[in-house]
Amino acid sequence: QVIPGHEARSVESLCWAAGDRLFGAGLGGDITEFDLPGLSAAGAVDGGGGPIWSMVANSGGTQLAIGCEDGSVKIFQVVPGGIQFERNLDRRKGRVLCLSWHPSDTHIAAGSIDFFRVIDVASGQTVQRIMVNHHVEKTKRECVVWAIALLSRGTVVSADSFGRVQFWDWQQGTLAESHAISTSAALSLAVSEKEDSIIVGTSTGATYQLQLLPVKLGGLEKRWVRTKPFQFHSHDVRAV
Repeated sequence: QVIPGHEARSVESLCWAAGDRLFGAGLGGDITEFDLPGLSAAGAVDGGGGPIWSMVANSGGTQLAIGCEDGSVKIFQVVPGGIQFERNLDRRKGRVLCLSWHPSDTHIAAGSIDFFRVIDVASGQTVQRIMVNHHVEKTKRECVVWAIALLSRGTVVSADSFGRVQFWDWQQGTLAESHAISTSAALSLAVSEKEDSIIVGTSTGATYQLQLLPVKLGGLEKRWVRTKPFQFHSHDVRAV
C-alpha cells in the first residue's frame, strides 16, 4: 500500500502512536496524521517551531516529541481524533535533527550540529549538553549529529556526519567508546530490544551492525564490536 505524497508536504519523520495511528512530520512545519484505510492525510496540526526535522513517540505511544528548526523540542499529546499541544521543553540555539526517548520516558536526547543534549521531561530542562567534536581538528567542517539513541542503562549513542558511532555516559558527560564506521556520514540508528545490537545506516548505502560482546570469553566486561557490513542499497540509508 502507498500513501501518495504532496509537493507541499515533505516527510522527515514517521512514527506510530497508540492505537496503530501513523503520524508524519516535515519541513513544512506540520504534524500530519494519516488515514490508513483511505491511504490519505487525515489532518494536520502546526508544530509551532518552523520546519520539523525529527519526531518520536514515547514508549506507550501517548506522546509525540518533535525537534524544530528554531531549536525547540515540543511535546504533543495523542488524543482521540488528533493530537494536542502539551508543552515546550528547554529551547537552545540550533535545529534539532534527531530525538530519542529514554525507555522509561523520563528523559529525551536531542541531537543538533556539533552537540547533543539530554532533557529531563518532568522539569523540561536540559540536564546535560555534550560537544561531539571537541577532539576534532578545528579546520574540519561542522559535525552533524544525524541520529541518536538513549539506552535504558544511561548510555547515549550518536551517529554523525564524520561516519562515527559514539557511546557516551551522559550523566558524567564523557565519551566511553568511538567507532569510525564509514568515511561518509552515519545517518540512522536502530537498537535491538535487548540493547545488545545496533544497526547503522550510512550515506554510501552501506549498513553496519555493532554488537555488545564480552571482551574475554566468559567475562563480564563487554565492548561494542562491529561485526557485519551489508551493502543492499545504492543511496542514503536514512532510516533503519
